[in-house]
Amino acid sequence: MSLVPFAWILTPSLRPWFVFIPCLNCLEEHAFRTSRRGQFLCPDCQAQYDKVEMEVRSAVVIVTKSAEISYCFACEKRGNQICVCQVCVNTDHKHHNVDLLEKAADAEKANIKAAVDSIEQKKKTSSDAIITYQQVVEELERNVTAARGEVSQTAEQMIAKIREHEREATKILENIRVSRRENSQTADAMESLMKNLEKHVTCSICLETYTEPKTIACLHTFCLKCLEEHALKTQRKGQFRCPDCQAQVNIPDGNCFDNLPTGFLQNSLLSLLALRQSGDGSQINCCNCNEKSAEISYCFACEKLLCRACVNAHELFRESAFQGHKVTAVKQFQAVDYEALLKRQSFCPQSYHEGEVTRFFCLECQICVCQVCVNTDHKNHNVDPIEKAADTEKANIIVAVESIEQKKKVCSDAIETFQKVVEELERNVKVAKREVSQTAEQMIEKIREHEREAIQILENIRVSRIENINSLNEQVKSLIKQLDQAVQFAIDLVERSSSADVMKSKKSLEQRCGDLDKTTVPALPVSSFVKYFSTNALDNLNLGSVIINKTDVRLSPVGTLTESIQAGLEAELLVCPEPKGEEELTGKCQREFDTKVLIEPAEDVASVRTFRKENDDIHVKFFPTVPGTYNMTVEINGDKLVTSPFRVHVKERRIDVVGELLLKGGILESPNWAAFNSKGTIAISDHKKHCILMFDEEGNFMQKFGCYGKGRGQLGYPAGLTFLNDDELLVVDEYNGRIQKFSVKKGKFVKSFGKMGTGDGEFTRPEGIFINDEGHVIVADCSNNRIQVLDKGGKFMFKFGDNDPGKLNQPCGCIYHENKFIVADSKNHCLKVFDESGKFLYKIGENGKADGQFSSPWGICVKKYGDHQNLLVCDRGNGRIQQFTMEGRFIGKTVEKLGDPKAIATTPDGRILNEMLPLLNERFPKQPNK
Repeated sequence: MSLVPFAWILTPSLRPWFVFIPCLNCLEEHAFRTSRRGQFLCPDCQAQYDKVEMEVRSAVVIVTKSAEISYCFACEKRGNQICVCQVCVNTDHKHHNVDLLEKAADAEKANIKAAVDSIEQKKKTSSDAIITYQQVVEELERNVTAARGEVSQTAEQMIAKIREHEREATKILENIRVSRRENSQTADAMESLMKNLEKHVTCSICLETYTEPKTIACLHTFCLKCLEEHALKTQRKGQFRCPDCQAQVNIPDGNCFDNLPTGFLQNSLLSLLALRQSGDGSQINCCNCNEKSAEISYCFACEKLLCRACVNAHELFRESAFQGHKVTAVKQFQAVDYEALLKRQSFCPQSYHEGEVTRFFCLECQICVCQVCVNTDHKNHNVDPIEKAADTEKANIIVAVESIEQKKKVCSDAIETFQKVVEELERNVKVAKREVSQTAEQMIEKIREHEREAIQILENIRVSRIENINSLNEQVKSLIKQLDQAVQFAIDLVERSSSADVMKSKKSLEQRCGDLDKTTVPALPVSSFVKYFSTNALDNLNLGSVIINKTDVRLSPVGTLTESIQAGLEAELLVCPEPKGEEELTGKCQREFDTKVLIEPAEDVASVRTFRKENDDIHVKFFPTVPGTYNMTVEINGDKLVTSPFRVHVKERRIDVVGELLLKGGILESPNWAAFNSKGTIAISDHKKHCILMFDEEGNFMQKFGCYGKGRGQLGYPAGLTFLNDDELLVVDEYNGRIQKFSVKKGKFVKSFGKMGTGDGEFTRPEGIFINDEGHVIVADCSNNRIQVLDKGGKFMFKFGDNDPGKLNQPCGCIYHENKFIVADSKNHCLKVFDESGKFLYKIGENGKADGQFSSPWGICVKKYGDHQNLLVCDRGNGRIQQFTMEGRFIGKTVEKLGDPKAIATTPDGRILNEMLPLLNERFPKQPNK
């Protein structure tokens, strides 16, 4: 029997089991060198083991058939997998179930073959899994590459779109710049019109000296033939444009351009030009004999250029035919000669009047005439010497020229303004272009950043997924190695080992095959799907908006939406920055109006606010506190309206009597004062009936309490009254010199405080009463000429007004507002204002009938108008109610004269009521008197 060297193998008790048999020293060294936490990996298939129990065992044992001939099944059940000999069968294994070793080995070989088939199937599954992993990795690589391309492509598309928007925005800005500069050419046309009013002798069409100059309606002059040719060539609908100023001019009737006015001034200038040319020594034709000569003279009477011979003839006949003719050599012309030449009188054009100078002007026929005309055709006509008529007309012309010069200045200023606008436009467009480019570059940089981030994310996905797949791939490869090793071990055991070895190893092989069969091939945890989706639609990609003003906002019209602007009421104005009917702006532009409103005097304006409507109209609401003229300046986008500052006339506040409060069920004989609680319940003191009548908010009678007398709950000419709360009412008991409290709900007397007298807490004919926010009772102690302040319980606190300064004389009404006492000083005919401690501050008004003046002011109250408050005063002696700001500035008054206004009160819903029971302001329709 030959034996292979001893080797180390793992015991069958370990899981998973492998049949790798290295040499003893190598296995021991590898196990202790790579062991971590009691585990090490198989050097071949990388399987992991928790514990190593090694024993010396022969790898392959070849024995003779006579040595071990039987296999004991009973020992197998007890875990002793042994082969036995004949002696064992007869002794230790007597009565055990034994079988021939070859027979048992053959049976076990069949089982091993079945296990090998199962392992081969598992191996095929693992190999398929590895192929799938490889395909997924390849597909993942393709998808990531495609996604990278799509990211880059999308980025390039977005950049191209941004560049396109940049070009469009730049083009829009350039179009705006060009169009507005073209509009400014109108100013250049105006400037051309003004400059071409100067005298010229060159036709602007042919650029030659005038021949038969004709003047058209715009006062520009051209050669007859040039003008006719230009007009007929360019005319449209019977009109043509002046070549100089582009003014529209009508074609003459019948296309007869000869009938156009002759350019007399240009003819004179032509003559002057001819003289200048003759003075430079050149050969000029004599107008008399037609001979050329360099020595040319000019006869101012004949209006001809003469050669030397013809000049001598003039000298010869000076005493007869040419008497009075002035002949001067052109070379000797002075400035006065040129001036005389331009101002020389023309000859009469009538037949048989040749040589007669036009020295007169017919006022009836409006033509220049000579002496013969005056004696014949214009006999008995009203004529003037032509110099006199010319002097008169020169004055009119100078006035017209001054007007034209003023117009010219306006045009020059407009041109200067146009130029400034063009320069500012150039700057703004340049800045806007730079901002467009900066925005585009910023967006491109952001896109590049997002591109890098997206590509990095894709790369991270690729790396992480491939690492995951590669890890699984290695695990499956390890499993395949373990399967291969198990198969090879089984084949070796079946084909090359003895029956004893088969039986000895069958248990371990079965366990190993079972373990490998239970091992699952790892499922693919990741997908190869990677797709890039852009979240930004390229069509919606926008660099921003170009904000422009389509029209000149300075020309925006301003109108009033308030029919009559009155002091103390909010008024509304309308500014229309864009005329209706204009073409809308492009979709890439937006209208924007930054509106600023300045109203002066600012101290007389309580509030100013602006807001825009959907149609771009700008509404301006302001609250003028006093009547008068206000100057309003409106700026839109930094440009003042051409009408700014414009005046807004604010009228005084009209307080109208619009109806009477109809009381039902209770009869008033002499209503004195009135008060309201928060529910609208009305309390009215009846002076002569010595009682208080209560009405609900609809005017229905509820109850009355009090009667004449001095007892508790009895009254003597009740005056002012006020609600402590909705249930408790304080009443001034005037002739009893006290204040009484009543319960409205029960209609009964509650208590009284004060008595007749002059001491603190005593009263003499008190009139008005008021409750401040702290519940303090303020009483106008009329005949004691003072104001007394009591606490809630009626206890005296302090008094004022009985000493200088601010000494009162029969105060009747009083209120407390914003830490100030306001008192109606009836006999001093004014209002007086004291601070919260009773110190005099100032007075309002004086004796008189004018606005803001008083005659016996009586009741006063505060009226709210939205967020604003005004003061209403009963001007009893003048039969009116006046309205003031809280600072004492007059606002308005009642339109109709009132009988005897003493007291005034405001209802919770804003109505104003005085003791005569008229309703004021525009709240209710007038009701008929009963």
